[in-house]
Amino acid sequence: MDLQENTTANMTLAADEPRPESVIVPAIFAFIFCLGVFGNALVIAVLLRTGKEMQNTTNVFILNLSIADLFFIIFCVPFQATVYSLPEWVFGLFMCKFVHFCQCTTMLASIFNLVAMAIDRYLAVVHPVTSMDIRKPQSAWLAELVVWVLAMGTASPYLVYYDIVNHGTKSEQEFCIEVWEEIENQRPVYIAFQFTFGYVLPLMIITICYCLVIKRLNATSKRSQANRAKKRITKMLIVVVVVFGICWLPHHIMHLWVNFGEFPYTMTTYVLKLFSHCMAYANSCLNPIIYAFLSTEFRKAVGELACHKRG
Repeated sequence: MDLQENTTANMTLAADEPRPESVIVPAIFAFIFCLGVFGNALVIAVLLRTGKEMQNTTNVFILNLSIADLFFIIFCVPFQATVYSLPEWVFGLFMCKFVHFCQCTTMLASIFNLVAMAIDRYLAVVHPVTSMDIRKPQSAWLAELVVWVLAMGTASPYLVYYDIVNHGTKSEQEFCIEVWEEIENQRPVYIAFQFTFGYVLPLMIITICYCLVIKRLNATSKRSQANRAKKRITKMLIVVVVVFGICWLPHHIMHLWVNFGEFPYTMTTYVLKLFSHCMAYANSCLNPIIYAFLSTEFRKAVGELACHKRG
């Protein structure tokens, strides 16, 4: 997520002549930015204008997931692109802290939302009667409050430890990086905590929930219309989770390698870091595509929205 390793690599591999990635990577990020802003804004617009039939707990979670993805794209992709295209950080100390805090918050809000959706699916399928009083939009919004507070609390160290440092041979250049000086090994401990509670543990909870959901769905009547609808929703949400896990895995591997292994700052590892960035950022523009392919209701709502705009 953060630019620490990439900024260090830029400082280590810096050269006067332009590098290919200074053009290629920003171009890729520009494509991700445009697709992600359009797709997530479309999802938000559809969910905000739909009638009562779309106002349920699942859509509350999808709405907040789209908001998290949209904020991630806005506060991450453009600034990350400048790291590859500009020789130094030019946005000042406030934006250095704010950008990275927003990036971490939205990443964590996304995975916590996926956990909330998995638990919601478990309650809807395995305990449909007893969970009726719990699975209400009001309860979902309360869960979202918890999600965002947890995400911001976990990301709060970025407000403290990101700073502007000067580096350069011919002239002093400013870079936005993490500075963990107070306690030895503090950064590796935080990275391990973030990996455990922001990736591994959530995916374990999600896996358990969906395994129980699939087991129950396979044991019930397959010809039931309600059962088919539940299977479609579950399939779509599982795809969203799998895509998230795959896209963010390289990012976490690189972070663990940097903090717990012997990470060589070579061109090969630099390219691997580029790949991990592209994979992570691409995730924020993929969910609307998944909805479009797997949700008939979403495609119908988009069509109705388009007709409304023409009218």
